[in-house]
Amino acid sequence: MCKKNDGLKVICPICNQVISDFEEYISDPCEHVLLIYTDAVCGEFVHIGAGMETVASEMEYSVEEGDYDYLSDAMKHYEQLYPECIMVETETEGMSCGPCSNTEYVLIKGQ
Repeated sequence: MCKKNDGLKVICPICNQVISDFEEYISDPCEHVLLIYTDAVCGEFVHIGAGMETVASEMEYSVEEGDYDYLSDAMKHYEQLYPECIMVETETEGMSCGPCSNTEYVLIKGQ
């Protein structure tokens, strides 16, 4: 569903703009991007699209309450509820002071 360049960039399947580049975050992704969540360090939303603030808060709350083990599970559930949405999951691994990895979840509103 999602196009990838060199394993590091995620391209919007609707408009072909770069959504995510693991070398740096895209501060203003295209209008199709609803949410971007990264599990790096403590885990956080790095992008919350217009009108998605309540949904993001509800997802975080559902994890705190134990409805889901991880926020990515809540995003996958949202994707199932709204078939016009797709979720893209990308993972990078590397070395810092030891092995490290980062998984990024991008929720995209399709046409």
